[in-house]
Amino acid sequence: MTEDEVFQKAYRDIQNLVDELCVDKNYNPLMVAGILMATAKMIYKTLLPPVEFTKLMDVITEDIKDEFTSGTTIH
Repeated sequence: MTEDEVFQKAYRDIQNLVDELCVDKNYNPLMVAGILMATAKMIYKTLLPPVEFTKLMDVITEDIKDEFTSGTTIH
């Protein structure tokens, strides 16, 4: 499989798991999203050098700040 095919399969697998948790098991979708975000952050922190991890968190934080100050509703 190509790297793109592996990525697409992983994406589908994760999306299927999210669907199972939210639809079949009736978990709160916001809880599932929070767990996914926390897990992603943990993976990034484990695998990236500290400087790169900090840069990534800064980009995410700035993006969130921009959403709040632009008048855009986030929901």
